[in-house]
Amino acid sequence: MSIPSRLGSVLAIASIALLAVGCVRVQTTPPIPTIGTPATTTPTELPAPTPWAKIACSDLASPQDFSALLNGPVKSITVPTNHELLADRGPVSFSLRQVGGIECEWSNDRPAQGDTGRNLDFVGVSVWVLPHATQRWAEYKAYYHNSAEENIGCAAPGVSDRSGSCAASVLAGDNWVEIQIAGLLAESSSDLEAATRTLATRVSEAVRNAAPSTARWSAPAGTQQLPRDCGTFFSTDEVELALGVPEPLVLNGLDGGLSVTSSAWVSAGTTPCPWVELDGIGGAGYHGWLPGGEWAWNETLSSAAPGTYRKMAVPGLRAPDRAYSRCVPTDTTCFADLVIAHNWIQIAVNQLGPEAKTASAPAAVAALAAATVKNLAAG
Repeated sequence: MSIPSRLGSVLAIASIALLAVGCVRVQTTPPIPTIGTPATTTPTELPAPTPWAKIACSDLASPQDFSALLNGPVKSITVPTNHELLADRGPVSFSLRQVGGIECEWSNDRPAQGDTGRNLDFVGVSVWVLPHATQRWAEYKAYYHNSAEENIGCAAPGVSDRSGSCAASVLAGDNWVEIQIAGLLAESSSDLEAATRTLATRVSEAVRNAAPSTARWSAPAGTQQLPRDCGTFFSTDEVELALGVPEPLVLNGLDGGLSVTSSAWVSAGTTPCPWVELDGIGGAGYHGWLPGGEWAWNETLSSAAPGTYRKMAVPGLRAPDRAYSRCVPTDTTCFADLVIAHNWIQIAVNQLGPEAKTASAPAAVAALAAATVKNLAAG
């Protein structure tokens, strides 16, 4: 059975055109926070979640295991990768770790996804393990009408793709294992599937045999509870007003299909929320969050190159809560990262272009940061 692409599932959902009811808004100007000095302070250290079992990526595989299989050398990569963290999925990228899962990558350190789909220059193996996933696995099998406990699908090399790719989903005990491989050297789909099955068997055995861990992570005391709802932080009206867009937008929560990733989102209490134009073309921005995810933001900030983030003063935000900003050099895409009551919230704004007469990305993301602080304080 062919395993559906995670990105494909997300894009298919995000591209659905929705109907809307027109409304009249009072055109007021939201307060604009100021962007200040580079973030150089060391964040407060909080314990990070640990895996459900005494297991690490090195127990599953090593770069040497793939030397004869892949179209180029690979190395062990820390995940979420810098490519993901500097894109617009920061908080949700840590969902799997927060619920006790593990995520591993051995690659050539190229982005796995390009602007229009899979990056054909990416060579590597990715493994995700979601613990205690028996129910979600059953839903996955029922949805795809498949009774097998191991599903493998491959695509042989084609005209545009110089090497093959495969995906596998396996239930190992009560743990859902998902594997994706890009850059496989093989001439036929059967050879690709055989190589993938060998790896899946090895990884599954390591997962089944891992000794359980007694450590259990919990959110810090005082963490504000957040519903799994895109409208918690700001309304559609507030987004449209901040961006100055002439057409209505939809804050479209994604479920990501049935996969390890989407299941981790559900378990962690989050979902990506792209802002989709009603015609389904383009995206004005995104927001996402990780409940109790201050630990993940601390890791992100500590691993970033100096000057990547700047401190941000937001009306109503009081210590120890904090805010940071980051824009691409052209200021056409900007991010705000907020830590509020131990939760990590990220807002991304894409300037849609002069023809859309949108507000500048720095001003828009700042206005929505202010709206987030106001709305969360109001409960």
